Formats: sequence, structure tokens, C-alpha cells
Amino acid sequence: MVNQHTIPDWGLMGDAKAILGIHGLERIFQIGHKQLYKQMRNPDLGGEHARPVIDRVRVLIRELEEVGGCDTAHAILQFMSLPAGYTCVPVTQAEPTCTSVEAECLEDYPTLVQLHEAITNGQDMRAVQTLLDKHVDEVRQSVTLYEQQGDREKT
Repeated sequence: MVNQHTIPDWGLMGDAKAILGIHGLERIFQIGHKQLYKQMRNPDLGGEHARPVIDRVRVLIRELEEVGGCDTAHAILQFMSLPAGYTCVPVTQAEPTCTSVEAECLEDYPTLVQLHEAITNGQDMRAVQTLLDKHVDEVRQSVTLYEQQGDREKT
């Protein structure tokens, strides 16, 4: 899903430079300032331009998704977002699998039990995060169906 208000990759790199400075970016990405400045150039304005390093990560995630590596792609996104205090969730609403809210709510319990078992058994954090995401998706399905049925009652 591409938002028309999304900042382009080269703009994000420019924003990062404004905050961290060119030396901060050189230290983080281990490349020189000339290469970094090429990554900050608007390709529509001509001149030398280079694909920003953050775009390469985006390509990696897209290609993982295309070949079925969704869990790995999601783990990369989580890895990148957690230091800033964020978590990643799908942009689209969860699609309910039941026709009644009660039945949909009952489907929430097995994923919660699996999550709690993984935690109490000391499973790997990646496995726990995957189970958490599945549980949150189940709960979102319940809320989505509740919202859809409420909308129908109002009309």
C-alpha cells in the first residue's frame, strides 16, 4: 500500500542527516559523505543519485514477502521498530472467519493459550512474537466483526 503522503527514501535520508548530522550517518552506515549525499538527492532533479540504503532493506522485505518469507520479513520490521518503541501490525483490517461475534471471540482463546504456553515454556522470543501477532490478529477479527455488525444495525 503506497500512500501519496509517504516521504520518499531520499527525503527520509535527508531528514536523518538533519537530525544526526552527516558524521552520524557515516558512522552508522560505514560509507562516506559523498555516497550519503547521493542517496539524499532527488532523482527527479537530475545529477548523480544513488539508491538509499534504507530502500535496500525495503526491497529485502518485499522480496521475502513475495516468496513466502512473511515471518522473517515481519521479524525484520519488528527488529527495526522496537528500539524506537514501536511495533508493526498489518495495514489492512483483519478479515473475520466467523459469522457471529460470539464464535469469533471464541476463536481468540486458542491463540492466547498458545502464546501463554510459549512464554511459560521459555520459547525463543521470535516464536513468542509470532504467536503474539497471531493472537492480536484473532482479536482484531473479533473487533472487526463487532464493528461491521454494529454498522449494519445503525443502517
